Amino acid sequence: MIMKTKILVIALAIVCSSLGFASAQKEKKIYGFAYAYRYNQKVLYMSPLLNGVEKSTMYFDAMENALYVQWDKKLKTLLDDSYNYTKCTYAWFYDYDKTNDYRTEIIGNYKQKGFSIHYVDDFYFKKEKR
Repeated sequence: MIMKTKILVIALAIVCSSLGFASAQKEKKIYGFAYAYRYNQKVLYMSPLLNGVEKSTMYFDAMENALYVQWDKKLKTLLDDSYNYTKCTYAWFYDYDKTNDYRTEIIGNYKQKGFSIHYVDDFYFKKEKR
């Protein structure tokens, strides 16, 4: 009887610790964007505000470099010389408004420097692992 109680207590402790670990690993929606620029042509390519998932086992964890890789692939479909562009990603932040404000600030800074802005509105962060 004592042995069964000990096993039950141990099993309950394992279940409780697993639940605690699962809640600590809770997925969170996060926001970011990507851009690329080329100084000698004064051109900036800017993505829309994107959303991703942090700490996901089902989707790409947005904290990994998946956004950069996807952005690089997208630019290769738009530009024959995408390798001549500096590619940047601002990934990721928990606050939609602050992330959008930062994106707007970057666009404004490049406009002040005389850059033409090209919005890549058909780019989305693909969350699904394939």
